[in-house]
Amino acid sequence: MHKLKSVVNVFCLAAMMAAAAAAAPTLTLTPGGNLTGAPGATVGWGYTLTNNVNWIEVVQAQFCLDAVVGNPCFVASTRFTDFISPPDVIVGPAGSATLAFNLGLSQGLGKYIIDPAALPGSVVSGKILLTYNTFDNDPNTTGNQIAFNDAITANASVTVSGVPEPASLGLVGLALIGLGVRSRRSS
Repeated sequence: MHKLKSVVNVFCLAAMMAAAAAAAPTLTLTPGGNLTGAPGATVGWGYTLTNNVNWIEVVQAQFCLDAVVGNPCFVASTRFTDFISPPDVIVGPAGSATLAFNLGLSQGLGKYIIDPAALPGSVVSGKILLTYNTFDNDPNTTGNQIAFNDAITANASVTVSGVPEPASLGLVGLALIGLGVRSRRSS
């Protein structure tokens, strides 16, 4: 009888853990986690945030360059700018929020400015860390905060393409013209 009770307890604990894992919000980056851009370009992520339990209020997005084991982000990219906070994004139970990246309107999850001196083919990898608070009801009405600074992540990277920005192309053009003038004078 004692053995049966232990088996039932283990089964119940496993079921509760599976339910808790299924209840966590999910983050999907759009157009995907891997972006490509030229040196000096600005790229960014949109998102779909799906929530399965309680109400959540997203308060911050970060591009973490370290391996995220939990919260907080210890090595955050200084080239990433958070678009989410403010305003906060609130998603109710069985709800979702989707917003495409739009640099001109500062919409989406955030933007990343590629280093103008980055070499084509180089990659910056990490995770987008989304921090949120949990409420028992709509936080704009009668909701009480029941958890704070929970986090979800999504893999993210930025690959530098071989096409330089127009300003860099202009500099290359001037250099070629200078070399041409110099070679004509040498002749």
